[in-house]
Amino acid sequence: TIGRVQGGLRWLDSHGVVDDMMRALEPTDETDAMRELQMPALLHCFSELLDGADTEGAQNLLLERKLISMISPILTAHASPNLHSALAVLRAAASHFIGYRIILFPNQDEPALL
Repeated sequence: TIGRVQGGLRWLDSHGVVDDMMRALEPTDETDAMRELQMPALLHCFSELLDGADTEGAQNLLLERKLISMISPILTAHASPNLHSALAVLRAAASHFIGYRIILFPNQDEPALL
């Protein structure tokens, strides 16, 4: 995928794709069957982006865009059909130091960067 090549996340971000992806994660009041069908693919895309991200890209997704907070309703929902996909994002986030810190210390406003 384009997210796995060097500069791919940066390119996607500069063309508004990441903004669109983040908007798709925002909770809605209504049930949207198409949104629910697309959610596993969207979460998979985020895990792929994190797998291929450099430190700057991971900080963008995890610190600036607060991706973990955005998927936390999926992680905490009772019997979520998207739990496995959300856990893949969590695993990919944990592979970066900043993601590891956010997961271990979720109430810290901004984890210390080394």
